[in-house]
Amino acid sequence: MKKVILFFIPFAFLSCTNSVNFTLKNNSSKEIDSLIVTNNFDTIKINNLKVNSTMSKELIFLKKQPKSDGNYRINIYNNGIKQDTTFGYLSNGLPVNSKFTIEIVEKGFIIIETN
Repeated sequence: MKKVILFFIPFAFLSCTNSVNFTLKNNSSKEIDSLIVTNNFDTIKINNLKVNSTMSKELIFLKKQPKSDGNYRINIYNNGIKQDTTFGYLSNGLPVNSKFTIEIVEKGFIIIETN
């Protein structure tokens, strides 16, 4: 029985990740001035996301993590207009998913998928 427990302990640590990969796609007809993705403690900022371009960034959880549940927020700034939405889930301050694909399409729609 001890061998079985010792076998699973390393996998428990490997499943806890402190970063999330984001793939950001601008499939709209306009360049995006700036885009921010945050877990409310750590932040990714991208300036000038060109039309039909894709960029990948990693959000690393560096700052103190709360011991509560939460989510992510995306803020998109374009021509002085801010658009924002929340998505995803954090459990006890840690990410549940390791990857998100965020696609900005026409008329301000944002499509968010997780892998």
